Amino acid sequence: MKQFPSLLRCRLSRKQLVRLLTPVLAFAPIVNAADVFKANNVDALNRATSWTSGAVPTATDVAVFDSSVVDVPLDVDGYRSMPLESPASYQGIR
Repeated sequence: MKQFPSLLRCRLSRKQLVRLLTPVLAFAPIVNAADVFKANNVDALNRATSWTSGAVPTATDVAVFDSSVVDVPLDVDGYRSMPLESPASYQGIR
């Protein structure tokens, strides 16, 4: 009877291991991303009061600016701008 090699005895090279784990790790942050909606106020974006969830979005979250943000006054160029008092990093902005 022919014996098949056990998976526990299988040795992967570093290159094979990288090829195996890259797709898994590449999509890991996307799975954890949450949509965090901007509250209708002019509070700085790095404050919890600026977001409807009461928490500042992290690097794995998507910051969402939807049609509910209307009380923010327009600046001289006709854009709605909000202060950012410290650096921020988001997974995305919609």
